[in-house]
Amino acid sequence: QHNIDENKLTVIFQDSKIMDDSLIVKIGEEVLSLIDMQSFSECILDFSHVEYISSSMIGKIISINKKSKEKNIKVILKSANENIKEIFQITKLEKFFTFID
Repeated sequence: QHNIDENKLTVIFQDSKIMDDSLIVKIGEEVLSLIDMQSFSECILDFSHVEYISSSMIGKIISINKKSKEKNIKVILKSANENIKEIFQITKLEKFFTFID
């Protein structure tokens, strides 16, 4: 689910676990096409409902971040729980993202 408000794209993930590769591909296609079609200042990825994400999803977030940087869009990870934050810390990726509650 996504919404667009005041030059911000917010993507709200509904699944508690994002592990299915076909779902991750679909998420990537949808978010990347939205980023391509419109201009935003921020892309907020809202993990409020998510308990766990797979390494494939981490890869997809990196792809979204790369495409966003090309268009000067700041990617923000919202409401990521400790498990998700830990994955970013272990992989030393946390410095490339902004986390908010």
